[in-house]
Amino acid sequence: MQLSNQDLSQLDEEELLNLSEEELRRLSIKLLTDLKEARERLNQNSHNSSRPPSSEAPWEKETQKDSSNDSEEVQETTSDKKGAPPTETLNKTPRQSPENETEEQRKPGKQLGAKGFGRQQKIAITDYQEYFPETCECCHQPLNDHFKKAYTAFETVDILWSDEKNPGLRLTNTKHTYYEITCHCGHLTIKEPHRSNSDGTLQDITCGQWRLVGPGLAALIICLTYRMRLSRERVQEFCSLVWVRLTIHYMKAAQQQCL
Repeated sequence: MQLSNQDLSQLDEEELLNLSEEELRRLSIKLLTDLKEARERLNQNSHNSSRPPSSEAPWEKETQKDSSNDSEEVQETTSDKKGAPPTETLNKTPRQSPENETEEQRKPGKQLGAKGFGRQQKIAITDYQEYFPETCECCHQPLNDHFKKAYTAFETVDILWSDEKNPGLRLTNTKHTYYEITCHCGHLTIKEPHRSNSDGTLQDITCGQWRLVGPGLAALIICLTYRMRLSRERVQEFCSLVWVRLTIHYMKAAQQQCL
């Protein structure tokens, strides 16, 4: 997709009428590309793509079964229908009401007043990386970074491998900051973290830049897990003693993204 949800939410009839002919043509090409990609995703099923049959909706499965059984139902004779035994009706028991029916149901997610969980280890930032949008997504004009505004940021922990001048391994913590800039036409363009295109054989799986574990640390986790045959608990203990405390979730995510 070339246009994000935030870009589409800002487009309206008045803004399109204010664009020049050249700007409108470039925007139309992006809209056409996104529309074709959305139609292709919408028409995918287990027969024309790598999607498993379990991903299809129940009514789609019933439609396929009905179409395959149409020929068999036509061949049935009326005599067979007369000899068929009557179907037995199922005794449906009335649904019992819960004991505390008047109490308000519990809402999903984190409850109000519940204790939160987060990273307690604070690592000193060793480097800063800033990302700005270069051109407007609507009129394609260059943007002035004087009107930049940071809207999100994240930190990536990584290790630097040794060389002749700096022996040993060194821990780094890079802060990535992303900015948004408002164009003179009024459109707000944001710079999003990079994401690689999903592979055709792996649906809905992408490799993104937004991650806590950097490529060097992820490679070390892979080596300790698959080459040294260490369990995830042992790898977690090793990293916490030497560099940084990582959860099992982050180590599993790093293994899946590097394989």
